[in-house]
Amino acid sequence: MKKERRRRHKRPLSIIIVASILMLLPFYNIIGLLARAGFFRVQWPAEITFLDTLEIIGYYRLALSLAPFLIGTGLLLVRRWAWWMLLAYSFVLLVTNVFFIASEPEAIYNWSALIQTALICGFMLFFLRRDISAPYMKMYPRGWRYQLRSSIHIPVSIDNQTFQTRDISSAGLYALWTNCPHTPGDSVKVEFELEDQTFSFEGGVATIVAGHGAGIAFRNVQVKDRKRLSSALSHLDGHKRHTEPLNWNESGANRA
Repeated sequence: MKKERRRRHKRPLSIIIVASILMLLPFYNIIGLLARAGFFRVQWPAEITFLDTLEIIGYYRLALSLAPFLIGTGLLLVRRWAWWMLLAYSFVLLVTNVFFIASEPEAIYNWSALIQTALICGFMLFFLRRDISAPYMKMYPRGWRYQLRSSIHIPVSIDNQTFQTRDISSAGLYALWTNCPHTPGDSVKVEFELEDQTFSFEGGVATIVAGHGAGIAFRNVQVKDRKRLSSALSHLDGHKRHTEPLNWNESGANRA
């Protein structure tokens, strides 16, 4: 039997693009800072060294200019500190550039920096999206998915063994299965009840987090059954279901 694997983004293209832009920004910033300091002048005084130029630029501005490379690298590596660093950097950059513009409103380079700040803040808003931030914030590695899962805790039967779900979507679920004996791609039988309806699907093991649980992708689901499940999930919006909060104390945590 062909082992169907659910499509999953390891690195969404949007994240790769944003992180790449962040990693390239320092080169643009440093060239701009050196140009403003006069480093590229034909008659640059020989007695002024490169370190002197850095002091003219200011180490604070230099740190702000180089930080995006570290942030972009961390975001590509899916590190939580990079997510938090992007938020902090956006705030610091915004406050700093507003201050410089207020001090020198006619300086063109300050307005250029503010435009860059708006770009960084746009990136920050992008990474605040729940479907984008989830892999950075979850205590267990889940990856990016096309369907957004919701926190629903119900019993689920997997190969006639009962477990507890942690979240469910129309495409799959995550079960608290600490000693899952399978490997990704293995087929399993999934049954559960939701909104007084019984759902029975063929499933495939998508992810396994040792000591914590397993992600199960539904396979070969008929359109009517997927719509029925989607309807049940939607109906829970105003009742049992809630948007899953960040759980900082969950066991089995794999911190970035």
